[in-house]
This record gives sequence, C-alpha cells and structure tokens, in this order.
Amino acid sequence: VLKVLVFTDIVGSTDMKQRLGDAAGAAAIAEHDAFFRTTLHHFNGHEEVHTGDGFFATFDRPSEAAKFAVAFQLGLSTLDLPEPMETRIGIHMGEIVQVTGETREGPQTKLSGLAVDIASRVMRMAQGKQILLTRGVFDASRQLDHDRINDLNLLWLAHGAYFLKGIDERVDIFELGIPNFSPLARPEDSEKARSATRAGDEITLGWRPAVGLEIPKRENWVLEKNLGEGGFGEVWLTKHKKQNDRRVFKFCFDADRLRSLKREVTVFRLIKETLGNRNDIGRIFDWNFEEPPFFIEAEFTDGGDLKDWAEKQGGLSNIPLDTRIELIAQAATALAAAHSVGVIHKDIKAGNLLIAQDVEAGPRAVLSDFGIGSVKDRSFLADKGITITSITSIIADFSSTSGTGSPLYMAPEIVEGRVASTPADIYSLGVLLYQVVCGDLSRTVASGWERDIHDEILREDIAACVEGNPELRLTSSADLAKRLRTLEERRSAREAERRSAEALSELRKTKKQRQVLLVALALGILFSASITVLAITAYKDRNSALAAKSDANKQRTLANEQRDLAEQRARELDRRFYLIQLRRADRALLEGKYHLGQEELDACPENLRGWEWRYLSDSIKERFPLRVPGAENPVFTRDGKLLVSAGLAGSDDGNNAILWDLSTGLPIRKFKHNTRIAHNALTRDGKFLASGDMSGLIKVWDLESGKEWWSIQGHSNRLDGVQFSPDGQLLASVGWDGFLKVWKTSNGELLFQKSYGTQLRKVIFNHAGNRMVAGFFASDSHALEILSATTGETQLTLPSGLVTMSFSPDDRWIATGGADGGVGIYDTGSGRERKSWSAHTLPIAEIEWSPDGTTLATSSQVGGRTVAIWNASNGRLIDEVDVERNSSAGLAEETIYWLSFSPQGDQIAFFTLRDGITIWNPNEDSRRVTIDAYRNRAESVTFSPNAKYLVTTGKDINPPGSFDYSKGGMSRSSGNGLVRLWDASNGARVSTCPEIEGSCAEFTPNNQIAAVSSHSDKNEFSVYEPSTGRESKAFMGSAAEIISITVSQDGNEIVSVDAGGKIRVWDLSNGMEVKQMDSYVRGDLRDQELPWIYTCFDQAGQLACTAPHGAFQAEIWDLGSGALFRRLSLTGKSYLGVAMARDGTRVAFVGWEGWSRFFDINNPEEAEAVRLQEVDNMFSVEFSPDGRQLVTGHGRGTIKFWDIETGQQLMTINGKPEGMNTRVVDLAWSFDGEKLASAREDGTIEIWKLGNLQEEANSEQ
Repeated sequence: VLKVLVFTDIVGSTDMKQRLGDAAGAAAIAEHDAFFRTTLHHFNGHEEVHTGDGFFATFDRPSEAAKFAVAFQLGLSTLDLPEPMETRIGIHMGEIVQVTGETREGPQTKLSGLAVDIASRVMRMAQGKQILLTRGVFDASRQLDHDRINDLNLLWLAHGAYFLKGIDERVDIFELGIPNFSPLARPEDSEKARSATRAGDEITLGWRPAVGLEIPKRENWVLEKNLGEGGFGEVWLTKHKKQNDRRVFKFCFDADRLRSLKREVTVFRLIKETLGNRNDIGRIFDWNFEEPPFFIEAEFTDGGDLKDWAEKQGGLSNIPLDTRIELIAQAATALAAAHSVGVIHKDIKAGNLLIAQDVEAGPRAVLSDFGIGSVKDRSFLADKGITITSITSIIADFSSTSGTGSPLYMAPEIVEGRVASTPADIYSLGVLLYQVVCGDLSRTVASGWERDIHDEILREDIAACVEGNPELRLTSSADLAKRLRTLEERRSAREAERRSAEALSELRKTKKQRQVLLVALALGILFSASITVLAITAYKDRNSALAAKSDANKQRTLANEQRDLAEQRARELDRRFYLIQLRRADRALLEGKYHLGQEELDACPENLRGWEWRYLSDSIKERFPLRVPGAENPVFTRDGKLLVSAGLAGSDDGNNAILWDLSTGLPIRKFKHNTRIAHNALTRDGKFLASGDMSGLIKVWDLESGKEWWSIQGHSNRLDGVQFSPDGQLLASVGWDGFLKVWKTSNGELLFQKSYGTQLRKVIFNHAGNRMVAGFFASDSHALEILSATTGETQLTLPSGLVTMSFSPDDRWIATGGADGGVGIYDTGSGRERKSWSAHTLPIAEIEWSPDGTTLATSSQVGGRTVAIWNASNGRLIDEVDVERNSSAGLAEETIYWLSFSPQGDQIAFFTLRDGITIWNPNEDSRRVTIDAYRNRAESVTFSPNAKYLVTTGKDINPPGSFDYSKGGMSRSSGNGLVRLWDASNGARVSTCPEIEGSCAEFTPNNQIAAVSSHSDKNEFSVYEPSTGRESKAFMGSAAEIISITVSQDGNEIVSVDAGGKIRVWDLSNGMEVKQMDSYVRGDLRDQELPWIYTCFDQAGQLACTAPHGAFQAEIWDLGSGALFRRLSLTGKSYLGVAMARDGTRVAFVGWEGWSRFFDINNPEEAEAVRLQEVDNMFSVEFSPDGRQLVTGHGRGTIKFWDIETGQQLMTINGKPEGMNTRVVDLAWSFDGEKLASAREDGTIEIWKLGNLQEEANSEQ
C-alpha cells in the first residue's frame, strides 16, 4: 500500500521532564498529545503508533501531510505550556506492508517496510521546529496552492542528497520551512546520516519553486504551475500580479547544467542581435546566473509544445493536414534563421516546438530550447560583442559529440559519433515532418517508412531531409519551408507534367503506328500496286496525326489551366498573408507600438500594398516625422526648428553635443568634449549651450558660432544635470559627487554650492527664476526639495519616493513622477498634493509640463507604456507610445531619461536606445477633419458626387416628447432636423448655403441637395441649390413621415420611403409621382415601439432595400418595374445597419455583438459564408466604391475596415473617445474612394482622407 508516513518527536523530552518534574512533565506531554490528535483528525490523518514522546501517523495525500506538519508546528508554539516545547517532523512516501500479530491486547496490525525506516531516519535528521521531507512528498505538495497558512509564506528548500544508515540508495532531503520560525538549515552529518552532496554543488541548494510563491528578486512574478522537469532543474509558468502577463521560468538546480542555460541565453542573444525580434524563435526576456536561484525568463505560449497542443485538439490526426504542414514550414523558417547566424540547434523535436495561438492567424510555431545548441564560428559572437562565463564551451568542438539531442530524432552521423552540423538539424526536422504527416509523434523513421506517406510530393520532401548521407541531404531548411508552402502548386505542376508525358507518349505511339502503316502500304503497292489503297491509308494516317496533335493541344491547355489555378491559389494565399500582416500592423499601432507596426508594414509584399497600407504607413510618418539615430538627450531651440542632442554612447559622436536641423534631419554643428556628454541645456533665447560630461567638466558655448565661451571642472564625478535660469544669467549643475552648484553664465564664477552627501540626479529652475528643485537620493529613496535660486536655502521638501519633477508654466504647481509609477501634482507654496494618479507600471523616469500648462508628458521604461501624454487637470490619458526593447539591453539602458516638449507644445522629443531621438506628434492626424456639426446628435452624412461637399442631418435640440433612439444606416428619427452643407476638404460650413430644416438629405447627380422637411405634419421634400440654398423644386410627399430618399443615377427620378412602408418614385423634372410600391409593413410606424425603417439603395437608383427594425427580414424592390425583387430572411437576428453595394449585387447587414450577414442579391437563397471577424456592436455599414471592401461604425467613435472576400479586418481608425454617446451611426464613402465621412451620436462629423482607392483598383486591373 502506498502511504505518506509522518514521524514526530519532542526534542529534549527527557530533560524537560527532569526540569518540570514527573507530574508537570507528563501533563505537558499529554497536552501535546491531545493537540496532535486534534490536528491529525482535522487533516484526515491516521494515528499508527504513539512512541511516548512522539507519533507515527499516515496520510493518503502528501499535501494533507504537509499542511498538517505546518499547522502542528505553529499551533504547538501557541499552547500555554510550562515551557516552550519543540518537535521535529520527518515525512516520506512509500510502499508499506501491513503485518497482523497477536499481542496481550489481542490481534494488532503493524506497518513495516523500508519506507517506515526511511521516514524514521528523516525525522531524526531534523532539528527542533523543523519539517524534513523526501522528494516524493516535497514535489507533490508544492504543486498545490496552499503556500499561505496563517498568513505565512512557506519556504521550500533543498538540502541535497544524504546517505542514510541501512539504506543503499541516496535520499534527497528537503525542508518545508516557516519564515522566522523554522531553522531553515541543512541537517548536520551524524552516525546515521551523511551528506552526499559533491563539493561545489552547494550553490544550487536552498530555495525551490512552489505554487503561489513569488520568485526571489523578481518582484510580482508569482509561480502558477510546474510545466516539467529535467536534468537541469524545473520549468514553471508564472504570472505577474499587476500586469497579468505570463512568462516561463526555467530554474537550474544542477551546477553542471548551469552552463547549458548560459549557452541558451548566448545563442538567443546572437540570434536576436543579428536578426532582431522574431516571433518564431522563443524569446528570452531576462536571466540570473549570479546567485541562486539560477534561471532564465522566457516567452510563454498558450498552446504548450506540439504534443500538448495536439492533445488539446483531440490528437494530431484530428488537425487538418494543411495546418500541421504549415507549422513545420514555420519551424523550418525559424531554423533557417538560426542557421544563418551559425547556430546549430542539435535538439529539434516535438517537445521543443511550441505553439502560440494567434486569434486571427491561427496556430503559430515557435522554435525553443537552444540549451545544447552550438555556434560554428566564434567570430559570430565576437562581431556582436557577446561574452559570457565559459563562452568557449558553446563554440562547436569538432572533436566532441556532447549534447547530441533526442535519440528518436538523431541523424545517423550523430549516432556514429560525428559532430553536429546543419544537415543534422535538417534530418531531425525531417523526422518531425514525417511524424506530423502520419499524425503520430511516436513514429520512427524505420525501413519502409515511405509506405506511410501516400502523397508523392511529401514523400520526396521527407526523403530529402532524412537521407542517410548528410552530403546528399537537403541543404537548407528554408528550402524545405518553401517546398511545404508550395505543395499545391507542385502537385499541379506534377500532374501537368504527367499529362504532358502521357500525351507525348501517345504521340510517339501514333508515330510508330504510322511507320508500320507506311511499311504495310509499301508492301501493298508491291503486291497489289493499288493506288486506291495507298490513298485510303494516307488519309487515315493524316487523321490519326491530327487527332494526336489535337489531344496534345488539349493536354497543353489542361496543363496551362492547372498552372493558372496554382498561380491563382498562390495569389489568394499571398493575399491572405498580406491581410494577416496588415492586421498585425494595425493592432500594433492601436497599442502605441509604432516601431513594431512599421516592421509589420515593411514585411508586407510590395505588389499587394493598397490604400490601406499607405494609410497606416502615412500615419506612422505623420506621427513620427523624424528619427535621429545615434543621438540622445534632446533639447529644442525656442523656435522649434533646431534640436541639440548628445551623441550616443559608443558612437563616433559619443563625446560630442550636436545641433540638428529638424527640417532635414541633418547635423549643423558639433561641440566636442573628451568624454561622453551627460547632459545639455539651452538658454531661452537660444544663444548659449551648456554641456556637461561624465568627468564633471562643464562647457558653455555660443550656439550660433560654435565657439567655446568658457569651461570649468565643475564636479569631481559624473555630471547628471545642467539647467539655465529663465533669464540666462545663472547656470545650475548637479552631479554624482553630491553637490548642487550655481554659476554665473557670463564668466563661470561660482555663486554658491550646496552639499547633499549623496548622488543628485536633476535640477530645474521655476519659470520666474527665483526657485529651483533638486532631485537626489536619501536613505535609499528618491527625494525632491524646493530651494532658493540665489542662496540655496531649502524652502520646501516633498514626500519621499519622487524621482523627477517639472514646474507648471505659472509656477503654481510642480508635477512629480514617482518610483511607483505614479504622477503627483503639488502646490509649490504649501507642498500640499492637489492630484495624483497611477501612470506607469514601472518607475517614472522623466516628466515634463507642456508650454500651455494643459498636458503632462511622462516616460518610463521600454516595454511598458514608454511615453504618455496626460490631461493635467483630470489625469486622463490622451495618447501614448510604446516601443520594443533593444536586444538584451538592461532596464536601466532602456529607460527614457530624456523627454522634451517643443516650444509650441505640438511635438515631443524622446530617446530610446533602439532608435536614438524620435520626434513625436501626439494626436496628430492631418488627414482627419473633425466638425462639431450639431449640439445634440448627428444622424446622416452624404458626399456630393464630385466629393466637393458634404451634406449632413442632425439635431441641435432633442424635440419634446420624442425618443432619442440609436440608429444605423440611413435611419432618421422624427422631429425637427437640420440639414447643413460643409466643405469636404476642410470641414468649413458653406456660408452661401443657409441651414435647411429637414430630417434627411441626398445629393442629385448634378450636386444639388434633395432634403426632406422635418415637420411631421408636412412630410414633403424639396431640391435646393447648394451655392445659394435656394429651393428649386418642391414635392408633395406622403401621408406618413418620409424617412429616406435617393436620386437615380440619371437624375430623372427621386425615390422616397416613408414610415408607413410605402416606396414612391417621383419625376424630378415636374414633381409628379410616377409609381408607388407597398412594402410588407402596413400602417404608420410612429406609434410602434421601434419607429424607423432601415433603407439603402444602389448607386443607379434602380434597387431599394427596406428593412424595418425588429422585423428580421428585408425586401429588395426593383424601382424600375415597381415589383418586389427579393425577400431576405435574417434568421431571427435584429440589425442596426444595412448597406447595398453601388453596383447593386450585394447587401450587407450588421448588428449587435459582431453579428453580420451578406447576401448576393441575384442568388439570395442562402447568406454568403463570409462573416466579419468581429465581436463588438456595429451600428452602421458602408461598401467601398469598388465593392471590394467594407467599413463599419462602432461605439466610442471607432471605425473598422474589412476585406469582403475573407472577412478579415484591414485596419481601425478612431475618433475622439471621450464620453459614452459616440456611436458611429452613419458612414459615407466618397465616389472616388479618397474620403470617408462618419456621423456620431454626439453631433460630431469626421472626414477621413484615405487615399486614391480608384487609382489602386485601376492599377490592379
């Protein structure tokens, strides 16, 4: 029987009895026994033997035994005993034997076996208050989330292997420790137990991971789950308590295997620093090789490895073969990247191929674990300046075969003892491909494996990889990826070749037959001399040849068709990958990761880049008009046209200050130092530059001439801040030597100095120039104090923990950034806090007030919210930028310490190690025009045919008693509405056209305005001249409220739909009604619960779609004949928006929670299979002019663009997000496709300049 065995013992019980006396000693032990039995019962344990001063007990579950031990130790210390009592506990899990024997009390069962002896020995190794365990109990217990008992964080410690007397095998001993209670010490050697730990292995003992524990020196990272174990140690899944990010930590508990972890980090650094970030190679974020616990922090993939992921899908064979093959193609691409920098993986297998689940792109392969990998050439590392302890051990030793990977995937030459090489990796990948195609990851590439692969092309690919001779093997994994991604084309080509060969064979056969016939004909002539027979034979021969030629032509035609089909499929695949790449770029831009977005856009094929690609690319260029690589510490000149920076450390200009022309991005002048520039400052008039370097030297320059004005050794150590007073008369400096000094700008005379005795980081003047703020370290914390600019006398000290600061333009407030990532605004007179908010998850490095005092800019570390803009009055986030980290740079190197507003406040300059200085235009988008069109709500928007004007409808005041419904498409609510005309180029009101009272409006082909009266008792409409607003025609209207109108393409007719469901066609020349159609809706809907009908038309004005809200169906009407053309069933779904393609071939419906339906109007029996991949509510919809794309309106001013054929999202654009009433209720795409207009419930109209869509369509044709 498998049991968990627990032995306890009171330490020094005999001495205690002597001290207390027999009676008191016995009473104390009796109280101990009672508490033991109560606690044992609570945790479902069973008492086996009472030993007098201890117990032997058993448990069914290791976790119950562990919890019992902790509760018993803690509880015993709280008992009211004559003197403190300490116990020691040993726990072991193993097989026991139950032996029944006769005693004086009758038959009794006794437990025996080696496990009992081990548990007893382990208990005797322990000290008082100590709980010792063997590996089985230790590993099982720490997997469960019970690390907090009585609000104490438990410690799980390894004490190494021990030889126990009478036990042949070594036993690993562990401790379950209670902080500030347990000894937390290794057992000492004794007669019955002796340490078996080798010298040098002690460094890997001690702390061990357990569920719920926080990783030492990795604050907020909490262990969630053990993912696996190996010879090196353990792999755990962790979660960040604040950010909810997940990472994988690989802990090393074997000193000999620590080198393997270092090797993995070194290989990853080589790949990353050479190739940049790749999503197909497992990323390593951090590592610790300095002190235990040793670990590397790596990327987490939610699918697990290939085997785990396949099991979640119901087995590998249940996954589509195309998906499986694509994963191997991705792995081959990743391996090719590693090979390109000289890295050999040496352990390609299913367990090292992780699967990430991309929401849109599907499963993605990530190649991981380069722990036994090697680098073929030391120069690859030297070129990148990569060094690590024992680095020579990771250079491929061509006389050694150590670290050869998993036998199942091992190449023959590796089995023979030869050195691993690129072909060996390709062999392993071929084995994995074979397994994946078979659908069985346990298969071996044994003799006859070809019979398992029915596809001839795949069989050839696998054979090329698993060729026994490495010299004949496939030379590149990139070639394998290409082969796998062109299977369909290769199959088609192979089939075409086969058909062509058959045709050629048939032609040759016919030719041979012809020769035989000729011989026969000659014989016939000789024997019969029959001219008639010869003619007949020749005629038949001619027909056969023509038939063979015709058949060959058919085969060539078929081959060409197959080739065309393959090319079409390739184009479709390229298009799909382009859309995925575009969506990734769009998502990166929405998250503020513009650098990543640019990388994704650059990866898009040039031949597929459309207007949407150009729109996103232009967005980045507009937001980031200039990048200055190799420069840091940006400071704008007063006119905002020039920028002063320091050269990047390690570059040719590392010791120079540089003046840049922002219009060209070129340097104008350089100011030289002998050591690296640490800080720059400019006078407000731009005449003087102060630069301080790492040696503490200060120089003042004439900016225009570049002449050095004066220099002085201002500090004995690194200078960390210089600042001119507003009038330019004073210069303040701070340094690591602990001094604040103030100098005369004119001659460098020292006015005063103040010693802080600790490092100073920053100094600034207020705008009046009479006060300063100094930032310094005090008592292991950051501190700020306000002092007199003329005497240095301290006037005010701000709370501790504040890192950086900035005065408001009026000097009333000082904004601070804290080590906790928070922003605080303080009164400069009293020091009282006015407002604070949490801005970053990491410490704030820099804060800057905008020149107008309305916003604040903050910066932190790369990888989180890098730079952000905030509303200074309410702390609301306005805009943010995030960039990826540069290579393996530390957090300190990737902290944004330099941040500067331009004098106009419209630009911000900041520095990152990756890009140097970046100029950022926050919230800048010149391609968007925003119009505050209505005070209450906007309802519709329409472009004129020439795209010169925009006509809108909406309300300034909600009419009394009317409902304010949310509507989509062309819907209109009742009540007095206003029609307004705008210039589509700049959003200005057209002054010559007065406001028209109307509830809906449309343009005629000659750019006139047709508007409907908003008076419910009139229900009439008129046509107006946009240049004057003069009414040119009037129509009688209908009995019910008119809710929508359109004009035919030829301009001869106008169509109206009223709330009673009647469709009327009018002659535009005389205002007479031509025809009338009755929709299936009867009666006036104004008294119903949902009083509106969605309507839309084709461009020609020949088709109309009517769809009352809540009816779950729609009708298509032929306006020419007046007949019902189609009725569409919407399967019980309620919609919010409807649109018809301009050519009248398609109609689209959208609604709540991402619901969408598309219909082919000519074949509407079933809705088209395509669905928009959306989950948000959609309130409006519109087709692009060419009908190939779709745009939808959402809440919070969001607009999304879609590819109709695939349903994939192209990109997202956002209007202003403030407030809740910002649904996009109507959309209009200009006829030329260059502009999009949106109407929002809050009364806002926005015009978006998209680019020339029509030009793109023509170019593709």
